[in-house]
Amino acid sequence: MASFGKKSMSRLKTCDENIQTVMLAAIKYMDFSIIYGQRTPDEQFTLFKKGRTQNQQGELVIYDLNLVVTYKDGTEKKSKHNYVPLSFAVDIALYPTLWEKKELFYELGGIIKTVQEQLFYEGKITTKLKWGFDLWEWDEGHWEI
Repeated sequence: MASFGKKSMSRLKTCDENIQTVMLAAIKYMDFSIIYGQRTPDEQFTLFKKGRTQNQQGELVIYDLNLVVTYKDGTEKKSKHNYVPLSFAVDIALYPTLWEKKELFYELGGIIKTVQEQLFYEGKITTKLKWGFDLWEWDEGHWEI
């Protein structure tokens, strides 16, 4: 049975209790890591800049859509990762990290959905998480309240 390492646990503890409960239950069925829980506005802006370049007017514009990580800059548009005291989002990755193995992300997504249904039914969580893939048809590693 898999379990989170110190770094993943530290990141998970920055998330809402519902997220923590679901992820701690799901790790028992498939190994994965917590990549992000809460992010500072600076961390969010660093991710926002990926795939973007500054034009002559000083605005950040997309130059490569494949490199874009987020549409939230962390200041004017907050991400669910930017909430304090606890984040309303978590980003996960298979362990070991296999970004190209989409079918494994879908399997993990199914596990998380099944686990959270049971936890919700048992009254151990008060709200269900939404999957980035279901919301936007991409972002298989993102889960949010």
